[in-house]
Amino acid sequence: MNGIRYVRPGGGYVPTFQMFQKVKVNGENEHPLFTYLKSQCPPTQTEFSNNIMYQPVRVGDVNWNFEKFLISREGKPVKRYNPKVPPLVIARDIVDEIRRGRPDDARLEFLKRSSKLKLEINTLPTGNVTTTGTTPKP
Repeated sequence: MNGIRYVRPGGGYVPTFQMFQKVKVNGENEHPLFTYLKSQCPPTQTEFSNNIMYQPVRVGDVNWNFEKFLISREGKPVKRYNPKVPPLVIARDIVDEIRRGRPDDARLEFLKRSSKLKLEINTLPTGNVTTTGTTPKP
């Protein structure tokens, strides 16, 4: 909590989401969840920096804080994303996974409306469309 409050993002930040215990994602003391996730999805990178502070180093290790895993409703890893992939790019895969689990259009519409992120699922309508802001396109 002190790392979040005083370092990143700092400035006395207090999260409004539930926090869990910090765990190791690589090395001999890695948490079994990450052992499982990494065994089910191919690595996003095969090169590491020289500042590795754990042993043993493996090709499939989580390379950086913002590496992401997409998990199905059944708890199965579906896909793994490089740390540089922005969450909005993953939106289409998330929606596809929701549709696969429940093809109910009403549920999908609820998720689109309740989300603070604007998920661009389909192409924009034809005609004169005015947009504001800068939303990355997947």
